[in-house]
Amino acid sequence: MSDEPTPSLKDRLKSRLNVSLAAMVAALVGIGLLVLAAAAWLVYSIDPTRIAWGDYMTLQRGVWLLVLWALSCVVTYVTVRIWMADIPLGDARVRAGWKTGMQLLSQHSVGLNQIPCFLVLGCETRHQQESWLGSEGAPVAQSTSEGSPAIDWHLSKDRLLIFCRDIGVYGTLLRSGTSDEHAEQPKSVPDHVAEASDSPSASPSDANASEEPVADSDESSIGDSTDDAPATEPHAEPLAAGANPSAVAVAQPQTQAAKTQSTSVTHAMQSLERADRLVQDAQSIRPMTQPTRAIPDSLSSVRTTQSQQELSDLCARLRAERFPHAPINGTLVMVDSRMIAEGGSSPGESGRKIGRAIRRDLDQMQSELGIASPVTMMIAENDHPDDYKELQRRLRMVEQQSSVALGKPFVSEEIPTGEAMNQLANDTIREIENRVKQVFQVPRSLTQPQNHRLVRVLIQCRRWRSSLRSLMVESCAANPVDMSSSHSGSMSEVNAPIVSGLFVASPGQRSAKSNGTKGHFFESVVAHMIDQQNHLAWTSEERQAWRRHQRFAASLMVVTGILIALFLTQLWILLRPIIFT
Repeated sequence: MSDEPTPSLKDRLKSRLNVSLAAMVAALVGIGLLVLAAAAWLVYSIDPTRIAWGDYMTLQRGVWLLVLWALSCVVTYVTVRIWMADIPLGDARVRAGWKTGMQLLSQHSVGLNQIPCFLVLGCETRHQQESWLGSEGAPVAQSTSEGSPAIDWHLSKDRLLIFCRDIGVYGTLLRSGTSDEHAEQPKSVPDHVAEASDSPSASPSDANASEEPVADSDESSIGDSTDDAPATEPHAEPLAAGANPSAVAVAQPQTQAAKTQSTSVTHAMQSLERADRLVQDAQSIRPMTQPTRAIPDSLSSVRTTQSQQELSDLCARLRAERFPHAPINGTLVMVDSRMIAEGGSSPGESGRKIGRAIRRDLDQMQSELGIASPVTMMIAENDHPDDYKELQRRLRMVEQQSSVALGKPFVSEEIPTGEAMNQLANDTIREIENRVKQVFQVPRSLTQPQNHRLVRVLIQCRRWRSSLRSLMVESCAANPVDMSSSHSGSMSEVNAPIVSGLFVASPGQRSAKSNGTKGHFFESVVAHMIDQQNHLAWTSEERQAWRRHQRFAASLMVVTGILIALFLTQLWILLRPIIFT
């Protein structure tokens, strides 16, 4: 005996008739008109003052009535077909991406309104998308299409990610930006310099005293100076002064003989002190400049209008397909760390440019979708993914919870003021520093060979501070109008963004044998985003439209009730003499 449930009567009739919804509605309207005509003929047939049906219903009048009846059915059919028709997408790449995504969902028997849906902004290429998602872990499915569609889909058992690669103002701005390869180019912190800087022996005053950097020709002498240092020196001497302004002032590492002098108890206490010194050294180091991306000041009006129209088409499709549920459950915004690195003369200017573009997309999405959903900001470190891989590995050895995201969550119920966004940026950098410091406080951690990667994490995130504050304020801070509305007490009418947090992650590695691993700390960010999916709020415009629809529906019900009452009253007046005679 089969375990499958018996199909309902509606499903059996639909499978037998095999007609569309528009045809069914048109048939019901036609039958309803015939029933009304028969009821009217019945009422007037029992009226003693009626006009004879044969005298009234001539052949010409009968034909005209049949034509009107047929036209009513046709108009009903066409109206329902237009109402239920798919919303056309103007851009061919958006249309191709949407078609591919719907085929992906159909292959896995998943409806778009049956799974949490999240939009991802800032992932520029499919290669980046694959480096973030990888192929390990839970079974996933990814849409494949020829060419370069503007949107891409990634489906797993608990969420659907829609990557908006180059639609919207932010996506178009990313495609317009190029790597800044002219003039005096910044350089990232090299491995051998960071290795030398992971020595916790040098105090902050020593690092400041050696503020004059070494020359490029002297970089090779960093490792040689270790051998020249006496074995009995408890601290290494600062590096000699040089002339290159793009180098980093670092201290020489301790010799192996000096590290093995202490007892186990003394070594544990010194490890804690050295961890504090290590963090202070990294904060006091004058960092080398880092590769940055040139972001244009603005886009042309034609490109801006086109990108906004493409985003509007996607929002309209999401709203129609997921009705009556929420169009989306959240938004993940990726920001390349090279775009917020302090490399220019105006600190924070790059963060302001990117923040304005992100805010325009978020405001448009909120207006088009009619809902405010949680926005998760994520800084993507693409230059040194091995550093975050090492940090994730070391944190798993220290922390009991290995899936904690690297960053700072934000209370979704609070209004994201400018001051709160500034504080969120500072807290995120401080949280990264604390997590690295937590690793170094473990005994024997200071002798690990990959400590230079953790020091580089500290140095790099320190350079984001100014631009990161500008980015968060421009992209997520509530407008002054929203703030005035909140102070007046109408908190439910505020259209301020819902911020769920600011985090940092790096992509995984890909190889020729496999699709690679998932991004480091990325799954934790996605898990946090899924946890925040129910923090949704309909916009004030959407609530006002819903109230208008409710009033209109109530008015129609009242008018319909009055008409039915009048019809029944007239029918009673006509039938009462016959009943009581």
